[in-house]
Amino acid sequence: MKTEETTVENAERLLSVLSGAAMLYHEFKKEGAASKLKLGLAGYLIYRGLSGHCTLADKTGINPSIVSGLSHFI
Repeated sequence: MKTEETTVENAERLLSVLSGAAMLYHEFKKEGAASKLKLGLAGYLIYRGLSGHCTLADKTGINPSIVSGLSHFI
């Protein structure tokens, strides 16, 4: 079985899981129908954080480690 390369730094992984969990909590807590788009995004963030792999980066050709390195200049 081939293991996927980890493309997301540990701090980003933690932030992704926490953000996804907070989004899920918020969507299920509010009254009315939950937004399918927000639920999907929350699920993706949790997947990204737990797996350490960013599928969107693969599809777009963007290296997340290069982008996160740019934050030092802002």
